[in-house]
Amino acid sequence: MLNYFGVDHALFVNDLFEKVEVRNEAAQLLEGHCTHILSFTLDMFTPFEERTLLAQGELISSALINMYLNEIGLQSKRIDALDFMRIDQMNEPDLWYMKSNLNRLLKEYSSKVYVTQGYICRNYFGEIDNLKRGGSDYSASIIGAKEVQIWTDIDGMYNNDHSILLRQDR
Repeated sequence: MLNYFGVDHALFVNDLFEKVEVRNEAAQLLEGHCTHILSFTLDMFTPFEERTLLAQGELISSALINMYLNEIGLQSKRIDALDFMRIDQMNEPDLWYMKSNLNRLLKEYSSKVYVTQGYICRNYFGEIDNLKRGGSDYSASIIGAKEVQIWTDIDGMYNNDHSILLRQDR
């Protein structure tokens, strides 16, 4: 399955990027992530490895988006959510930690456009974790500047009990 992943993404990278050096950088990025993902097949699969595996899509897509924006001349800077997003011992967002670390990173990297991930974070112990259901929307609202718009392709509206789907009759 990962072989197909690698082939599909290699084709995608060739279609997405025009510059050979950017294609090579993207191919190296994907190869590194594929190697990391394959490492999970070598022994028992733990909850920690599951959370790390789930984070790979966010890390890959944000890196490729940042590379693309820079290639087309829109200077952007990728800031990894794992460097500023964290949940506390109760699995709630640690707002003080996030604000202070995000502000530090924004001061360190001067850019008009920033690319980061939603959904992923670190837990209280520093392990890769996630913000559970709706985590990308939640992280966007935490780090949003002047305006945050969340568009979704989900038909209907969810309430806080995910087992109940509210739909408006059409």
